[in-house]
Amino acid sequence: MNPAAPVSMPIYLAAVAQTEEPIHSPGIIELMMTADAVVQLVLLVLVAMSVVCWVIIFNKFNLIRHATANTDTFLDCSGRVSVSTRCMTKPTVWSTPPSRRCSRPATSSCPS
Repeated sequence: MNPAAPVSMPIYLAAVAQTEEPIHSPGIIELMMTADAVVQLVLLVLVAMSVVCWVIIFNKFNLIRHATANTDTFLDCSGRVSVSTRCMTKPTVWSTPPSRRCSRPATSSCPS
């Protein structure tokens, strides 16, 4: 076989499979540490943007959760069905008007 001729992949894989010594494959950390500065900078920017995106996602989740809770409180005080139970139950018929229910601070969850 001519040493200058390209080796086909199946022959290369067969030769590698027959070797007894383990093949050293660098890990992800080693690859990042030996990469160029530009590659390391790009990876750092990608990680930073990923963290920023997750912070935005969690902030939006909390914002929507608090808005839903505030809406439920408002609708409860005004005598309407809350957002979380609108599709699951029938509207509640109250024995007392909403103004009296929300004016009792000891038993009410409505803000003063």
